[in-house]
Amino acid sequence: MTEQTLFMRLGGAEAVVRLVDEFYNNMEQRPEFAATRALHAPYLAATRDVLKLYLMEWTGGPASYSSAKGHPRLRRRHMHIRIGAAERDDWMNCMSAALTSAVANAEARAEITENFANLADWMRNQAGNPHDAGQSFAGTGVHEPAPADCMHVANSTVENPTKSGCTPSEA
Repeated sequence: MTEQTLFMRLGGAEAVVRLVDEFYNNMEQRPEFAATRALHAPYLAATRDVLKLYLMEWTGGPASYSSAKGHPRLRRRHMHIRIGAAERDDWMNCMSAALTSAVANAEARAEITENFANLADWMRNQAGNPHDAGQSFAGTGVHEPAPADCMHVANSTVENPTKSGCTPSEA
C-alpha cells in the first residue's frame, strides 16, 4: 500500500486553495492579522496564486511551482521584509487560523502546522538567529544555505531544488 502524500491527506488541490484563500482573507478581514497584512503588497491576487502552487508542490502535489518559478529561494524572495520572531508568530497565528478552518483532517493539520512552524522560524532574517551562522549573501549579513541544506527543500517535494539554486550571485 502506497502512503498518501500530505497533499492528499490535506484534501488535495481543493483544500490547498481553500487554505490559501482563508489565510489571505483572514489577513484582510481580521484586525489581529493587520500587522501581517501590512507586510504584503496592496493587491494579493498574484501572491495567492503563487502560494497555492508552492503549497501544492511542497505538500507532495503537482510540481507546477518549480516548473513555473524554479527553486523557491524563499528567504531571498522575502529578504525585503523584516522578519523577526514577532512577524513569524503573527504569520503562524494567521496560518493556524486558516488551517483550523480549511483542513478537516486533524493529523494532516498537525503535520503541516509543524512544517509551517519550522519554515516560518527559518524565514526569520534578523541578526541573532541560530540558523544564520555562516556566510552572508547579497551584503545582507544573512546566510542562505546551499539547496541541499535548505529547510524548505529538505522538507518539500521540489524535484529540482538546484534549478535556480540559493547561490549569492543569483538575482
